[in-house]
Amino acid sequence: MRMMGCFSMVVLLAVLTGEAFVYAWLARAMDNEWLGAAIAMILLSVAGYRLLRWRGRRMAVTMMGGDPGRAFVHMFGALLIVIPGFATGAIGLLLQLPPVGKLFAGVARKAMMRMAKAAAGKMGQGLGLGGLGGGPFGPMAGGGSPFAGGGSPFAGGGVPGFPFGAGGLKPDDGRRFKGKTIDTTAEK
Repeated sequence: MRMMGCFSMVVLLAVLTGEAFVYAWLARAMDNEWLGAAIAMILLSVAGYRLLRWRGRRMAVTMMGGDPGRAFVHMFGALLIVIPGFATGAIGLLLQLPPVGKLFAGVARKAMMRMAKAAAGKMGQGLGLGGLGGGPFGPMAGGGSPFAGGGSPFAGGGVPGFPFGAGGLKPDDGRRFKGKTIDTTAEK
């Protein structure tokens, strides 16, 4: 875990140093117009913020109806544009192009599945379920939690049709309701 933290810090410092060099190079190319370069960087970040909001509003529809990997790549690109700097802005703009988004969609989809699997494991540990597989709620629920049939689809051997897998919630099997229906509308 410490190694990952050290690696993240080295990457962050490398990005910040690279951004400083690109900013200085661009300002000198504009005849030492440091203020103009700063204004351009701020305008790029504002445009990135607006793009991020637009992509965020469309994210749910894109995730359900199409390619979640491509939606993730576009959101990540918009986030890179928001970060002040010309190099990250250029990479973010490049990730907005449809062919580039399609190119990295598979990698993004695998990363999303890894993150979802890790999140599902952490959620179960926080509830004392030991990775969504039983725990202190077993005796009350008649032999296990609704997730006891094998966990979430992201954790280990997922149950097809989650949460309606073995030992989980049961789907409606087509039988008619035999109880009494109560009308709750007020009479005049």
